[in-house]
Amino acid sequence: MSDCAQEIENAIINSFPEVILHWCAVHVMRAFRKNLKDYAFESSDKLILDTKMNYLAYGRNGKKEWIEPTFKKILEIAEKFPEFSKYIQNQWISNQERWTAAERDENLALTNNISESINKKIKYYYFGGTIFMRFDRFVMKLIDFIVPSFYYRISQDIRLRDKIPNPLPSEKKPKKSTIRLDTEKCIMLTDKIKSLIVNSSANLNTLQLGLDDLLDKVVKAAKVQKRMTQYFSKLSIPMEIKLSILTQITEFGCNTPQFIVENAKSFQDKIITDFHLQIYTTL
Repeated sequence: MSDCAQEIENAIINSFPEVILHWCAVHVMRAFRKNLKDYAFESSDKLILDTKMNYLAYGRNGKKEWIEPTFKKILEIAEKFPEFSKYIQNQWISNQERWTAAERDENLALTNNISESINKKIKYYYFGGTIFMRFDRFVMKLIDFIVPSFYYRISQDIRLRDKIPNPLPSEKKPKKSTIRLDTEKCIMLTDKIKSLIVNSSANLNTLQLGLDDLLDKVVKAAKVQKRMTQYFSKLSIPMEIKLSILTQITEFGCNTPQFIVENAKSFQDKIITDFHLQIYTTL
């Protein structure tokens, strides 16, 4: 598996003619989105193109017979810009067996994240980030240092596999927050303070009004966050986009109740704009 760069593919095929080469889905989508930005498609068209390509790259439940109709839909939109349509045909359609999930054995990975992690370690840890190293030094370092090091680690893993017990799962501790308070706890706390005020002889009407206002904002903030979460959860958008949106909503909910109530509309509009969701009805 490799990146989707033509230079890398040519080098691999020339060196190993019989190899079956696959492209990493992460790099496929990264390259596609980079090129998509250069064309002035409508936001709705961009979302459809991204969704279709994302499905082809990651859709494990897809079937080979679905590939052609999906590409047909992509080309219907891409034809608005002939140059982009040509790019789709030359780069992606002609090489569909290298990157579409339906063309790949279900036991094969869709990304090369693991190998990239190993390569990064070799590049920066063992070679110290050196560029343009003399080839003879590169080979000697590979033979004298890197191969023995990895062999030793693998042999140690095999030798100790039966002697070291698996780690026990740790209990997740709740995240501490100095800003966000649970809605029910806020209501209970406010009721207790109001009760103290009512039963006291001092005139604390001003404080009571402030607490009423605070309670109202807490309830409104909770409703706003819940409504946004339910709304965006129901949209038919790629899961990775949906998770990113829900994460932002959770982070937005860590602000003060007043901030949430006052900025909910602008926050929602920003999400719709950032993720090209203008084709959906806003809240």
